[in-house]
Formats: sequence, structure tokens, C-alpha cells
Amino acid sequence: MGLSTHNAVITGRASAYLNDMWVANTPLQEVQVVLKSVPPRTQWPAGVRYIQTTARDIVRGDHMSTTSPFQTFLHIARFDGFPHALVTADWLVQFGGYSVASLQREVAMSPRVPGIAVATRAAVHASTRSDSAPEAFMRGLLLNAGYTDLEINPVVTNKRYRVDLLYRGRIAVEMDGLVKMDGTTYGPTDQAFRKEKFRQDHITNHGIDFLRVAPWLVEREPERFLAMFNAAVVRIFGPDAVP
Repeated sequence: MGLSTHNAVITGRASAYLNDMWVANTPLQEVQVVLKSVPPRTQWPAGVRYIQTTARDIVRGDHMSTTSPFQTFLHIARFDGFPHALVTADWLVQFGGYSVASLQREVAMSPRVPGIAVATRAAVHASTRSDSAPEAFMRGLLLNAGYTDLEINPVVTNKRYRVDLLYRGRIAVEMDGLVKMDGTTYGPTDQAFRKEKFRQDHITNHGIDFLRVAPWLVEREPERFLAMFNAAVVRIFGPDAVP
């Protein structure tokens, strides 16, 4: 990077990763690094962007420093866009010491810097109900595509089952990680499979269609995921329902 790791101040998604914040597992095209004096762009190494921030926004470490979680959020909003910013916003209101209202106030009081509009929107849609970074990223993709009638982890049917995401009361999006059928977490694989099939059949019989996706698909092939979701919307609501 052209500077020692001891002096480096990392921000953006790399900072979120180093601070154990939620991060969507998408390719990291560049790392943002804070410097007191930013050199000309012609001197930037490939894959590195230099920026400035105030000293109060820096968390000093023994070997490497990062920006604060909130400043990290602002930089993610600026450089990575809304779906990634929503992931960070969900983490902040669940584990970062913010309520949804206090995060919105903090953003509103921040300087009008590049990316602040994205941060504002992410704070508006932040939720304490999201279960993981991939789920938050998936919701961000759908909101960015124009889908707004989204319920997060709602209870459905008289058996009080939950689904990861529900659109207009008719399309349940379930994110299936490997843990669901690992043979340990939810019991033997065949038993877990039968329970899941019974659950899905019960929900489907109540008029809710399922779209099952893997985290890697949403994170690595977002266009493919959106195409699948659009197809489900067309099937249930008709072509005019796609934003």
C-alpha cells in the first residue's frame, strides 16, 4: 500500500471486516486507506484509494488502526453503495450501540459529504430483525431494485412459522446456508429435511410461494438473484408488478 501496516488506517468494508462487523461476501475491488495528506492519484497503488478523515473518527490498534464503526459505515455508503451500507446499518442497530432512531439522528448531524444520501437511506431502512449479512444484503438489493413491501422475518400461518423475507404477503424468500442440513445443528439430515418439507408445504398451502436461494448466489451473482425474484413476481402478480 506504500505505508507500513503500523501507520495504516483502514476504512470501508476492510475496516468492517477487521472490526467483526457484518460484511457481505462480495469481491473487494479496492481498499480505502486514510492518510493525513493524500498523494496525487497517479501515485496510488492499484486497488487502493486514499482519503482523509478526522482524528476522532479513528480507532487506534497495536498493529493496525481503523475508522470508527460509524465512520466505516459512512465510507461504505460512499464507496460501496446502498446494499452494502444497509448491511452495516443493520449491524450498527443490533450490535453497534445504536437504535434505528439514534443512527438516523447521527447521520442527519453528519457533514454533507459524498455518500451521505446513501447513508441516510440505509439508516431509514435499518432493522433489528435481520439475522445475517447475506440477508441484509439481499434486502438491500431488492430495495435498490424498487421493491418496498418487504417484511423481515415475519410470522406466517397459524403455526407461527417464520420466513426470512416476505414480499407483499405472497412470496417468501428463504436463504439456505449449509448449516441447515449439516446433520448437527438441526438434528440428523433426514429429520431436518422432513421438518423443513412439512414447514414449506404448510406455508405453501396458505398461499405463499417460496424462493430459496443460497448466500453465495445473492452475494456473488446479484443480477441472477434479482432475475429469479423478478420471475417469481411476474408469476404471482403479473409483469406490471416488476418495478
